[in-house]
Amino acid sequence: ESLRWPAIAQAYREGRTVATNGPLLLLSVDGAQPGAEVKVNPGSAVNCAVEAFSHWGLDEVTVWYNGEAAGKWTPLRGTTIKREQRITVPRSGWIVATAKGPASGDLMSHPVAAGGPAGQIAITSPVYIEVPGRPLLPDKQAAAYFVKWIDATRVGFEAAGGASLPSGLREQVLRRFAQARAVYEGKAR
Repeated sequence: ESLRWPAIAQAYREGRTVATNGPLLLLSVDGAQPGAEVKVNPGSAVNCAVEAFSHWGLDEVTVWYNGEAAGKWTPLRGTTIKREQRITVPRSGWIVATAKGPASGDLMSHPVAAGGPAGQIAITSPVYIEVPGRPLLPDKQAAAYFVKWIDATRVGFEAAGGASLPSGLREQVLRRFAQARAVYEGKAR
Protein backbone atom coordinates (compact mmCIF):
# COMPACT_ATOMS: atom_id res chain seq x y z
CA GLU A 1 0.00 0.00 0.00
CA SER A 2 1.01 3.58 -0.59
CA LEU A 3 2.35 5.59 2.34
CA ARG A 4 0.54 8.76 1.33
CA TRP A 5 -1.63 10.73 3.72
CA PRO A 6 -5.00 9.68 2.23
CA ALA A 7 -4.03 5.97 2.52
CA ILE A 8 -2.72 6.47 6.06
CA ALA A 9 -5.92 8.29 7.09
CA GLN A 10 -8.07 5.53 5.56
CA ALA A 11 -6.11 2.81 7.39
CA TYR A 12 -6.56 4.75 10.65
CA ARG A 13 -10.34 5.05 10.08
CA GLU A 14 -10.50 1.30 9.40
CA GLY A 15 -8.59 0.43 12.60
CA ARG A 16 -5.61 -1.02 10.75
CA THR A 17 -3.10 0.44 13.19
CA VAL A 18 -0.45 -0.30 15.78
CA ALA A 19 0.77 2.07 18.49
CA THR A 20 4.43 1.70 19.43
CA ASN A 21 7.41 3.46 20.90
CA GLY A 22 9.83 0.91 19.45
CA PRO A 23 8.74 -2.68 18.70
CA LEU A 24 7.31 -3.62 15.33
CA LEU A 25 4.25 -5.81 15.90
CA LEU A 26 2.08 -7.79 13.48
CA LEU A 27 -1.12 -9.72 14.25
CA SER A 28 -3.46 -11.79 12.11
CA VAL A 29 -6.50 -13.81 13.16
CA ASP A 30 -7.49 -16.45 10.62
CA GLY A 31 -5.56 -14.30 8.14
CA ALA A 32 -7.47 -11.10 9.00
CA GLN A 33 -5.54 -8.00 10.01
CA PRO A 34 -6.38 -5.50 12.79
CA GLY A 35 -9.56 -3.58 12.01
CA ALA A 36 -11.15 -6.56 10.27
CA GLU A 37 -13.99 -8.75 11.53
CA VAL A 38 -13.84 -12.56 11.64
CA LYS A 39 -17.14 -14.46 11.84
CA VAL A 40 -17.06 -17.85 13.57
CA ASN A 41 -19.49 -20.35 15.07
CA PRO A 42 -19.84 -20.59 18.88
CA GLY A 43 -16.98 -22.56 20.41
CA SER A 44 -14.87 -22.42 17.26
CA ALA A 45 -11.15 -21.78 17.44
CA VAL A 46 -9.30 -19.08 15.51
CA ASN A 47 -5.63 -19.11 14.58
CA CYS A 48 -3.71 -16.09 15.86
CA ALA A 49 -0.32 -15.37 14.30
CA VAL A 50 1.87 -12.77 15.96
CA GLU A 51 5.31 -11.46 15.06
CA ALA A 52 7.34 -8.85 16.93
CA PHE A 53 10.80 -7.39 16.42
CA SER A 54 12.82 -4.73 18.22
CA HIS A 55 16.45 -3.64 17.80
CA TRP A 56 16.47 -2.90 21.53
CA GLY A 57 15.26 -6.34 22.60
CA LEU A 58 11.93 -7.83 23.61
CA ASP A 59 10.76 -9.16 26.95
CA GLU A 60 7.41 -10.66 25.93
CA VAL A 61 4.58 -10.74 23.44
CA THR A 62 0.99 -11.40 24.56
CA VAL A 63 -2.17 -12.16 22.60
CA TRP A 64 -5.35 -10.97 24.39
CA TYR A 65 -8.92 -12.17 23.89
CA ASN A 66 -11.52 -9.85 25.44
CA GLY A 67 -8.96 -8.50 27.92
CA GLU A 68 -7.65 -11.89 29.07
CA ALA A 69 -4.18 -13.17 28.15
CA ALA A 70 -4.65 -16.07 25.72
CA GLY A 71 -0.96 -16.63 24.94
CA LYS A 72 2.33 -15.17 26.18
CA TRP A 73 5.84 -15.76 24.88
CA THR A 74 9.40 -14.62 25.53
CA PRO A 75 11.96 -14.35 22.73
CA LEU A 76 14.48 -17.08 21.98
CA ARG A 77 17.18 -14.65 20.88
CA GLY A 78 16.05 -11.42 22.51
CA THR A 79 14.93 -9.38 19.49
CA THR A 80 12.32 -11.44 17.62
CA ILE A 81 9.21 -13.42 18.49
CA LYS A 82 7.11 -15.26 15.90
CA ARG A 83 4.35 -17.52 17.25
CA GLU A 84 0.91 -18.94 16.52
CA GLN A 85 -1.85 -19.70 19.00
CA ARG A 86 -5.29 -21.26 18.53
CA ILE A 87 -7.90 -19.55 20.68
CA THR A 88 -11.38 -20.93 21.32
CA VAL A 89 -13.91 -18.10 21.10
CA PRO A 90 -17.17 -18.81 22.95
CA ARG A 91 -18.58 -15.32 22.31
CA SER A 92 -18.09 -12.18 20.26
CA GLY A 93 -15.26 -9.86 21.17
CA TRP A 94 -11.83 -8.79 20.12
CA ILE A 95 -8.23 -9.98 19.91
CA VAL A 96 -5.17 -7.73 20.18
CA ALA A 97 -1.45 -8.30 20.59
CA THR A 98 1.02 -6.44 22.79
CA ALA A 99 4.82 -6.43 22.85
CA LYS A 100 7.03 -5.25 25.70
CA GLY A 101 10.75 -4.65 25.81
CA PRO A 102 13.41 -3.01 27.96
CA ALA A 103 13.88 0.74 28.15
CA SER A 104 16.45 2.31 25.84
CA GLY A 105 18.08 5.71 25.74
CA ASP A 106 17.49 5.69 21.98
CA LEU A 107 13.72 6.08 22.32
CA MET A 108 11.01 7.45 24.57
CA SER A 109 10.56 4.64 27.05
CA HIS A 110 9.18 6.44 30.09
CA PRO A 111 5.54 7.47 29.84
CA VAL A 112 4.44 11.03 30.34
CA ALA A 113 1.49 9.92 32.50
CA ALA A 114 2.19 8.49 35.93
CA GLY A 115 1.41 4.83 36.33
CA GLY A 116 2.00 3.87 32.71
CA PRO A 117 4.37 1.09 31.71
CA ALA A 118 8.07 1.91 31.43
CA GLY A 119 10.16 0.54 28.59
CA GLN A 120 9.14 -0.33 25.07
CA ILE A 121 5.55 -1.17 24.33
CA ALA A 122 3.43 -1.81 21.27
CA ILE A 123 -0.25 -2.68 20.87
CA THR A 124 -2.26 -3.54 17.79
CA SER A 125 -5.76 -2.40 17.08
CA PRO A 126 -8.25 -5.24 17.54
CA VAL A 127 -9.38 -7.92 15.17
CA TYR A 128 -13.09 -8.20 15.94
CA ILE A 129 -14.70 -11.60 16.46
CA GLU A 130 -18.39 -12.07 15.69
CA VAL A 131 -20.08 -15.16 17.10
CA PRO A 132 -23.75 -15.14 16.03
CA GLY A 133 -26.12 -15.07 19.02
CA ARG A 134 -23.23 -14.58 21.48
CA PRO A 135 -22.60 -10.82 21.90
CA LEU A 136 -19.72 -9.30 23.81
CA LEU A 137 -20.78 -8.63 27.41
CA PRO A 138 -19.90 -5.24 28.94
CA ASP A 139 -16.95 -5.28 31.35
CA LYS A 140 -18.08 -3.22 34.34
CA GLN A 141 -14.58 -2.92 35.80
CA ALA A 142 -13.15 -1.65 32.51
CA ALA A 143 -16.04 0.79 32.12
CA ALA A 144 -15.43 2.17 35.63
CA TYR A 145 -11.74 2.60 34.76
CA PHE A 146 -12.65 4.67 31.70
CA VAL A 147 -15.03 6.87 33.72
CA LYS A 148 -12.04 7.74 35.95
CA TRP A 149 -9.75 8.12 32.95
CA ILE A 150 -12.18 10.52 31.23
CA ASP A 151 -12.46 12.55 34.45
CA ALA A 152 -8.66 12.76 34.74
CA THR A 153 -8.30 13.68 31.07
CA ARG A 154 -10.91 16.44 31.42
CA VAL A 155 -9.06 17.85 34.44
CA GLY A 156 -5.78 17.70 32.47
CA PHE A 157 -7.42 19.41 29.48
CA GLU A 158 -8.63 22.25 31.66
CA ALA A 159 -5.30 22.56 33.49
CA ALA A 160 -3.32 22.55 30.22
CA GLY A 161 -5.10 25.55 28.80
CA GLY A 162 -8.52 24.34 27.72
CA ALA A 163 -9.90 27.57 29.12
CA SER A 164 -7.80 29.54 26.59
CA LEU A 165 -9.54 27.92 23.61
CA PRO A 166 -12.36 29.78 21.90
CA SER A 167 -15.51 29.14 23.94
CA GLY A 168 -17.26 27.19 21.17
CA LEU A 169 -14.36 24.78 20.76
CA ARG A 170 -13.86 24.43 24.52
CA GLU A 171 -17.55 23.62 25.00
CA GLN A 172 -17.42 21.08 22.15
CA VAL A 173 -14.52 19.25 23.82
CA LEU A 174 -16.27 19.30 27.21
CA ARG A 175 -19.49 17.96 25.60
CA ARG A 176 -17.54 15.07 24.09
CA PHE A 177 -16.03 14.27 27.49
CA ALA A 178 -19.54 14.31 28.98
CA GLN A 179 -20.92 12.09 26.20
CA ALA A 180 -18.12 9.56 26.59
CA ARG A 181 -18.48 9.58 30.37
CA ALA A 182 -22.23 8.91 30.07
CA VAL A 183 -21.59 5.91 27.80
CA TYR A 184 -19.08 4.35 30.20
CA GLU A 185 -21.16 5.17 33.28
CA GLY A 186 -24.02 3.22 31.71
CA LYS A 187 -21.75 0.25 31.05
CA ALA A 188 -20.30 0.39 34.59
CA ARG A 189 -23.71 -0.23 36.19
